[in-house]
Amino acid sequence: MVFLGSFAPTAVNAHGFGERYDLPIPLSYFLIGAGMTVALSFVVMGWFVRSTGESPNYPKLDLWAIRPFKILAKLASALIRPFVVLTMIIAVFTGFYGTPNALDNLTPTLVWIIWWVGIGYVVSLIGNVWALANPWQVIFEWTEKIFGRRNPPFKWPSKVDAWPALASFLLFAWFENTYTGSSRPFNLSLIIVIYSITTWTGMILFGKHIWLKKADPFSVFFSLFSRFSPTEVCVARTDESSVCQNCFSNTTLRLNRD
Repeated sequence: MVFLGSFAPTAVNAHGFGERYDLPIPLSYFLIGAGMTVALSFVVMGWFVRSTGESPNYPKLDLWAIRPFKILAKLASALIRPFVVLTMIIAVFTGFYGTPNALDNLTPTLVWIIWWVGIGYVVSLIGNVWALANPWQVIFEWTEKIFGRRNPPFKWPSKVDAWPALASFLLFAWFENTYTGSSRPFNLSLIIVIYSITTWTGMILFGKHIWLKKADPFSVFFSLFSRFSPTEVCVARTDESSVCQNCFSNTTLRLNRD
């Protein structure tokens, strides 16, 4: 009965917000193009994301050894980090206290367009800037400087690995694509608050970098997308004290950082 009931006609909702518009091309062209795009994306992802245990053999340029670049990068980081924190605070307040109309409120635009879509393009083009401009990480590091850094009381279970990040991402995908209230400003601000509490609690219990690499869906997602970038961040330490992974993507430039 449940199976047959699933075929009953009912209203179907799609993700996103805005007005409906008709395709300027025949539907068959759109479906064929969309299918080919998805198929090609898997081919490209399989080509670039593959990795081996051997050291990659491709031209390397240590950008961090170039003094002007190092100064510019540190200056950009000092300016960007307070900006992203302020942007997150604005998104929360406008969602709670601004207009409930998604088209007139700033929060849906900040979350779904500027952050979710925009950051994905940025990390794919210039590298994993999310590792430096993650507002939740920035606030946590500021707190550590004020109150001091403490060792986490718990150790991450090795068998669990990064499955919590995958589960969280699937939950986020459901919220974005299926939940009918995903574009409501109040709901978005509430989700940001819940996510903030969860993230900071996880950082305290298991460590900042461990939580970001194993349980935070967005850090893992943007790290994956950054492998398409012509630059990558290489770390001298191979232990768990850094949010960055070892260099393994097939790229043309490399940025080394201790």
